[in-house]
Amino acid sequence: MYSDVEFWCRSCIDCATKKSPKNRPKAPLNPIPIVDGPFDRVAVDVLGPFPPTYNSNKNIIVLSDYLTRWPEVVAVNNADAKTTAKAFVEEIVCRHGAPRVLLSDNGKNFRSNLMKEICKITNTKKTFTTAYHPETDGLVERFNGTLTSMLSMYVSGHQRDWDTFLPYVLFAYRTSIHESTQETPFFLMHGRQPVLPIEAALCPPTLSYSSADDYKEETKQRLQEAFTLVKSNSQKAQQRQKEYHDRNSSNVGFSEGDKVWLFTPATTPGLSPKLSHNRHGPFKILKKLSEVTYKLQDPNNDAKTQTTHVNRMKPYIDPSDRPDHDYFPDNEEEREKDPIRDHGPIVKVLDIMRSRNKSNRLEKHYYVQLEDGVTQWVNEDDIKDFQIVQDFIQSK
Repeated sequence: MYSDVEFWCRSCIDCATKKSPKNRPKAPLNPIPIVDGPFDRVAVDVLGPFPPTYNSNKNIIVLSDYLTRWPEVVAVNNADAKTTAKAFVEEIVCRHGAPRVLLSDNGKNFRSNLMKEICKITNTKKTFTTAYHPETDGLVERFNGTLTSMLSMYVSGHQRDWDTFLPYVLFAYRTSIHESTQETPFFLMHGRQPVLPIEAALCPPTLSYSSADDYKEETKQRLQEAFTLVKSNSQKAQQRQKEYHDRNSSNVGFSEGDKVWLFTPATTPGLSPKLSHNRHGPFKILKKLSEVTYKLQDPNNDAKTQTTHVNRMKPYIDPSDRPDHDYFPDNEEEREKDPIRDHGPIVKVLDIMRSRNKSNRLEKHYYVQLEDGVTQWVNEDDIKDFQIVQDFIQSK
């Protein structure tokens, strides 16, 4: 009986779509590869909305390089496809050249045809994070937190002047040593450290060159050495982060053909997220793309697929797959093999249980004691005297 109750609870549709296990397994961290050069891979995201400023800005478009950690930000009124594409071209392509890869989330502005055409013209490969898994673009997500924390130290109480402080907090960030690279973004971009106002006033120039070629060669050498060191430091930082993350993780494996519930926290306007069921499906696994990503088939449209991270997936248990038990005969022929009349009439009901038959319909089953002391499970049809059932219920 315990196994049937356990299966009933685990296969409950309402419970499966609403509840999450207390100790939900978390997949191991799968770091993305280190890039070879500056602005080979650029991450883009939209931060906001914030209170409208005096310049009518409400959002910040953030772009960040994966090797140097050099950020570019643009305060905008709205972050539609046209504004996002313009920021990408003016802040990245026109200043630093066309990146090989542009990474973003699945926002409509990033998936627009305009962005596709811009990336096609610049020969930039457009990649996306898996839905509802911002950890894929962790670099820009972490910078967003740092940027908002820095802005919060300077904005006024009405918060309508935050865009005026962006150049200053950006300079502070660019000239600070990054924990992963162990170098400042400014040095990795220019091959030198910035001259601060106090240094310009009190310190004489420390570097002198006989020719422009000497300056070029020394700067080139410094940057080559710095890039080699940055790659090594970034790999070590990734390894530390993976070891820390994987302490509470476990391998969560699914096979092709399995069905799963998919966590999708999007809610209908006007409905409370706390009362909504955020798991949908069941989705069918079509292909395992990596150790942590899978290609799923939409249950309502076989032609529609999506790529998702394993942390959003939960095993689907089909209620119709209830295991059969030999003590519940399904037909007369099986019941004749163990007839009740061989042991006398039923004298007492010991327990009652409900379970689903092969037609997925609920049936009552009774654990009874026969006249000669034998106990067994019987179907409701085998009960001739329902007074013993009433006696059992009253005794409870």
